This record gives sequence, C-alpha cells and structure tokens, in this order.
Amino acid sequence: MAMYQRKLDIIKQPIPIILGTYLLLIALLTYRAIVSPLPCEDVTSLLSPVGGWFDGLFSPLWGRVLSVVMLLASSVVFTRIISRYSISVIRSFLPLVLYGVLVCGLVFAVGSPALQLALFLLARSAELMVGSFKRQTMYDDVMCASFYAGLAAMLIPDLIYAALLVGFQCLLYRRSLRECVAGAVMFLLPIVPAEFVGWMAGGRVGDVATQWFGTLSPLHLTSVPALMHDCGGLFGVIVLGVVVLLGAVSAVVFVAASGSMRIRARKIHNYFTTLFVVGLLMLLLGISPVVSAAVIGMSAVPLVHTYFVRCPGVGNVVLYLVLLALVVLRIALFLK
Repeated sequence: MAMYQRKLDIIKQPIPIILGTYLLLIALLTYRAIVSPLPCEDVTSLLSPVGGWFDGLFSPLWGRVLSVVMLLASSVVFTRIISRYSISVIRSFLPLVLYGVLVCGLVFAVGSPALQLALFLLARSAELMVGSFKRQTMYDDVMCASFYAGLAAMLIPDLIYAALLVGFQCLLYRRSLRECVAGAVMFLLPIVPAEFVGWMAGGRVGDVATQWFGTLSPLHLTSVPALMHDCGGLFGVIVLGVVVLLGAVSAVVFVAASGSMRIRARKIHNYFTTLFVVGLLMLLLGISPVVSAAVIGMSAVPLVHTYFVRCPGVGNVVLYLVLLALVVLRIALFLK
C-alpha cells in the first residue's frame, strides 16, 4: 500500500514527466492565446507609456517569443524559491507545472512581453528579499528587489498594489531602517529616467507620471457579467473559482502547519498568503483578470505546493489531474 501511494505522489514525479507536462502545457497555452485570444488578453489599455514603448520594440512574433521566455524564467524563479530556501520538506520541480496552470491557465497575454516581464520582476524581487533574511546588511538585495518591484509597477500600473508589498517584505525579513530607506528610493527610481526621456522628447516634467496615474484602472466592485466577459464566459469563471478555492484551502493548511515550519519557510508563506489576499482584492475591485488572476496564481504556487506536500494521497492526484484537465478543456473550448 505504501509503495502504491508513493507511485501516486505527484510531488515525487520523475523529472522527465514534469518537464514534459510543463512544456506541453506552455505550448498549448501559447497556441490558444495566439489563435483565439480572449478580449481581456489585449492589455494595450493597461500598459503605461513605458510599457507601451517596451512592447513596441518587438515585432508580434518576437514579442510572443519573449513573452514565453519570460514565462519560463518566472516559473524557474518560483521553483528555485521553493527548492533553494527549503520552503517545504520535499524538493520538487512541480512548481514549474503549477506556475503554468495557476498563472496562465485562465488568461495568458502572450502578445505583451511587458506584462510577462513585469511578472518576472515581481518573482525575482520576492526571491531577492527571501535571500536577504538572516543576513546583517544586504543593501544590494534590498535595493535590487525594490527596484524590480518599482519597475514592474512602472510597466503595468495595476501591479502597484502587489509591488508595494516589497515594503511589507522589508518588515517581514527584518531589514534595517537604512535598508528600507534605500529600498524606497530604488522603488521610485524607474520614474526618473522615464521623465528625463519624456522631457528630452519635448514633453513637460511630470507628463509620464500623469499618464501613469491615468492608466490605473478605476477601483469599483466588479460584477458577475463583467467577470464572465473578462474570463471568457462561465467556464473561465469556474477555472478561476477552482484556483481561488485551492489557494484558499492551501493557505488554511499553511496556517495549521505553520508551527512546525522553519522561520524562513513560515515568513515566505506569510508573504505569499498576503499577496494572495491582495490579488483577490484586486479582482474584486475591478482590476482586469489578466493582471489580478496572474497575481492570485503567482501567490498560490508556493501555497499549493505546500498543500500537496502536507496532504498527500489519491485525492490530491485527482485534484492535480482535474486542474490540468480544466486548462486543456479551456484551450479546446476557445480554439476557433
């Protein structure tokens, strides 16, 4: 019986199976996003002037290639956070697949490298902050993490709510006041060269900041019809609901098991649980699912991985297969 359970343990899948599933999933998601994009996957209205300029640097083909590369890089960063910093007692490559399912299974704006770059910057920022824990002075890590978070918000203004959590991380990982001040300066730094370039092009100082604030989505309680439209119909809302429910259950499992976790692992979970709540608030307050669902999915990756580790069994294997099946069905339903 024990041997049978080990064979069904999704955490301990052979690396070739995980990599094969991951690459096939990304290929299918990319094909669906190119052939039959959803209305909300057009993120032109969500881009800041800097984000629009960045997207304009690439042809449609190279923009899609870069988007997929950034997706691969982000999933590797999350896998490294979970494996390198002992966030769970078992090391696994499963976060690769979880990132593809949870972050891109609902919406995947493959045509915007700026969005995928912003998500990668947030992931890299979180990794640097984790690495600074239990070290006396880490100006480099704190300043780089803050700069990456500020740059992510500079590209996609609606990500500002997630990017501001870099300040929460400074408190969570016990950074000094001087490090926090240096981080705050670096967070605001991306606006300086953008304003300078805008001024050199004939604009006025402050035009870029004004346009940035103008791109922020107005906050309002979302409605069910609007959510169904942005998610591609009822099936999209179901997929989103499954992801949210799984993330919430995983957060509860973390709270129950937090007493037995190492300090670093507990702090990492605290941050991603907070980010998960922020992502839910973004979704409820009318932020486009292409941004808010990505934040929810990113934050859920470590939580769901811990859930699968802490609660092994046949039920989780079925749940994992259902997640994959939902994403594949969504791809099939929206192919023209």
